[in-house]
Amino acid sequence: MKAILFTLAIIICIVNAQPFIDGSLYQITCMASFNFLTIENEQTTNGANLIAYPLYTHPSQFFTLNFVDGKWATLVARHSGKALTTSANTVGAKITQEDLTGLANQQFRFLETKNGNTLIQNRASGLYLNCNSARRSEIDENHILVIQEARDCSWKQRFMFEEITWYPPSN
Repeated sequence: MKAILFTLAIIICIVNAQPFIDGSLYQITCMASFNFLTIENEQTTNGANLIAYPLYTHPSQFFTLNFVDGKWATLVARHSGKALTTSANTVGAKITQEDLTGLANQQFRFLETKNGNTLIQNRASGLYLNCNSARRSEIDENHILVIQEARDCSWKQRFMFEEITWYPPSN
């Protein structure tokens, strides 16, 4: 019975693709913790971790969404110009920032849940971003690593996108 309810929850979880605006800047909230997707310690180097962290409105908490085709898009960190990237195509792999290549491991699609939140799926792995509070960074206990997992529609996999229109343009 439990397996049937879980399967039913997954089936009704996704409704359709979320309407996003190409080239727009977004702040993304993890609904499990109400923390914001952030490049750890404002790093600008390749390999810096994507974490969920409390709001402090630094450019490392803003991402530009650029469509590659009608369904898949890259998310580029405002402060570094680097794209969110899956470090491997396996369950539990970290999400990092890397130079933009446009490869499938840097492409994501956004699926709206019935309650208006969004699931973020990676094109290369088919897995979903997850703010897994059990996975903390070595730097600070407030740094929750963002990893990828199989879809379960839990709150750890639900995100809220807020388009940012007030942020000053890049230099």
